[in-house]
Amino acid sequence: MNKKDFLHYGQQKIEQDDIDSVIKVLKSDFLTTGPIVKKFEDKLCDITKSKYSVVCSNGSTALTLAYLSLGIDKDTTCIMPSLTFAAAANAARVLGAKVIFCDNCPDSGLVRPIDLINILKKNKFKKAFFIPVHLNGQSIDLESLSEICLKYNIKMIEDASHALGTKFLKGNKSTSYIGSCEYSEMTTFSFHPVKTITMGEGGAVTTNNKEIYKKLLLFRNNGIMRSPDLFKERKPNDKGFKDSSYYEIHENGFNFRSSDINCALGLSQIKKLTKIANKRKKLVSVYDNFLLEESWLKSIKKFSFSNTVFHLYVVLIDFEKRKIQRPELIHKLRDNNIGTMVHYIPLHFQPIFKGKNKLRGAEKYYNQCLSLPLHTNMHSSDVELVFMKLKELIIN
Repeated sequence: MNKKDFLHYGQQKIEQDDIDSVIKVLKSDFLTTGPIVKKFEDKLCDITKSKYSVVCSNGSTALTLAYLSLGIDKDTTCIMPSLTFAAAANAARVLGAKVIFCDNCPDSGLVRPIDLINILKKNKFKKAFFIPVHLNGQSIDLESLSEICLKYNIKMIEDASHALGTKFLKGNKSTSYIGSCEYSEMTTFSFHPVKTITMGEGGAVTTNNKEIYKKLLLFRNNGIMRSPDLFKERKPNDKGFKDSSYYEIHENGFNFRSSDINCALGLSQIKKLTKIANKRKKLVSVYDNFLLEESWLKSIKKFSFSNTVFHLYVVLIDFEKRKIQRPELIHKLRDNNIGTMVHYIPLHFQPIFKGKNKLRGAEKYYNQCLSLPLHTNMHSSDVELVFMKLKELIIN
């Protein structure tokens, strides 16, 4: 393998049909928010089995829109796992809310019911949101966590940035699609290039609540209202009521819109989701087979309630026992044209969020985790190459 064949930990796959879809938009009348945006939203609803979806500029703005639509303010506390990307906590803090981090399972990185209960037993909240993460693409125990949220009157927002295509298997053996919002107020997605599908850059929120949907649309477009039946200053009998140039600003919103260019790529990609998911599952199976008889390396714990389309393939390594430091291993793998990453540095370690709490599950997971290459440009032979090189560097 030479430098031009560097094996990234994650990478988009852009095919000719994707390129053709974008070129078609570039030759059309709409480049920003036009008809392709709505087509992508409709397709996302079809995939997730949700009633409504609102596409936006990225996964971070998706979380921000979700918070705004539920009326986040200084009296709100956002409870989330420490093992998550910065956006979930940053958006909450910028909007004036307090953030509390809960622990995770040390073997999977997923937040467990006990992790949420431990927070709720120690604190009283005037208003609270719970933002669990379907980390690496694996579903959390939605059924159990939603029951806790209902008991304590907490609104749940699922962060499914990693989990498009994953399904939650309910206790009665029926299936709930991630993004269906069967157990939550909303679900947010990211379509960054390393995710399961990409829009170049993009995000989305799904919901089954019509009022939330209306608020998401409003906040996405600078708080501007163009529906005459919802005007506050003009009434149906007023002169100029049907003036198409008239609008009202009802909220302090943002320009979080996506474009037809981005959605053309996203629409082309999401139509291939089944093929993409199957390829990812095949690669995960090859990795798992290599790890079956190895004691020096193990995959994360996988749960039977999740039919998972993995975004990341994470292994757990006892670096101290193997007498190698993680940065050293990452560097040596990079020298062999193999890219890896760490997902994530726990947020309670970060200077802006640092507190006195010990989150032992999150810390143990972080100390051992390493994300290996997983994307649809790969072949089974690439997985074998990664495994053999890891074995050479760690065992020898």
